[in-house]
Amino acid sequence: MIKKDMLDDLLAGRDRKAVFSKDGLFDELKKALAEDAERRAGTTIFGSEAADGSGNWRNGYRRRQF
Repeated sequence: MIKKDMLDDLLAGRDRKAVFSKDGLFDELKKALAEDAERRAGTTIFGSEAADGSGNWRNGYRRRQF
C-alpha cells in the first residue's frame, strides 16, 4: 500500500496534470520499478548461485531460491 505522505512527497513541486504525460512522474516510476526488478533479478539468480559456484540451479538438482 502506498501511503498518502509518500504520494505527497512524489508530487511535491510537480504539475499534477502532467503526472501521466510523456516523461512525467508515472513514466519515471515505471522506469525506476523496471530497473529495480532487473537489478534484483540479476543479483538474486546470477549473483548468488551462479557466480559463487555453490549450486547447479539450471538442471533441477537444486531448488531456485528467491
